[in-house]
Amino acid sequence: MRALGLAVILAVGLTLPAQAWEASLYFIRTDAEALGLEKRDLVSGPDLTERARTVALAVLAGPRGPLLPALPSTFPLRQVFVGSDGVAYVDLTDDASLAVGAGVIRERLGLWALVNSLCANLREIQAVQILIDGREAVTLWGHIDLSRPLLPDWSLSETEPRE
Repeated sequence: MRALGLAVILAVGLTLPAQAWEASLYFIRTDAEALGLEKRDLVSGPDLTERARTVALAVLAGPRGPLLPALPSTFPLRQVFVGSDGVAYVDLTDDASLAVGAGVIRERLGLWALVNSLCANLREIQAVQILIDGREAVTLWGHIDLSRPLLPDWSLSETEPRE
């Protein structure tokens, strides 16, 4: 009977209410040598893809505290979706690849701020594949291989939130 009630709710187009939750977001430390952790309350629906999109948007929006932005706030996020294999696909517009003067350290820390943030907050996500305009990308700024999903790298951050 309960399943029938849920089916009726879903059939009429009602959505489950948004939920507030504390997220662990990674940004670049001011010494630009590692990632720092910022705790922030986020609000999203319970759907995994919606939660992943909320985390990605929060990282792209930048820190609220003394940390540095992981990636330029001008990076438009096209889409986020999560495959059944535990890979989150983060699709950025082509503008993302046009950052001038970004070195290997900045690219590495920026990408892993996004990867670590998604993996730390959503246990279903094991890796992140970066796409540019819906296609697999070779690299973002010429330093990091994006042809395969990126696994979290906790050695770049002060703490691992999954302890």
